[in-house]
Amino acid sequence: MRVNREKSEIRKRYELNFLGHGILGHGSLTLSTKSEKRVKDKLRQTTRRNRGRSFVQIIKEVNEQLRGWLEYFCYAMMNKKLRTLES
Repeated sequence: MRVNREKSEIRKRYELNFLGHGILGHGSLTLSTKSEKRVKDKLRQTTRRNRGRSFVQIIKEVNEQLRGWLEYFCYAMMNKKLRTLES
């Protein structure tokens, strides 16, 4: 098997983004900074006031987005990030 030198490099664990996950010092998964920013941006876009959607429709869309997002990142340790996202 050949190593792709363009894609392979040595990084610090807090710089790593593997399929949207970061890796903590003890090997646990967390949410990468890039993924956190992406979900916040998507929620901001969904909840904009000038979209012309009813409140019920917006809540339905947000619930669908969060359900899928939480299913994908279910093994990541992100309690603090979820609390800040909730606010």
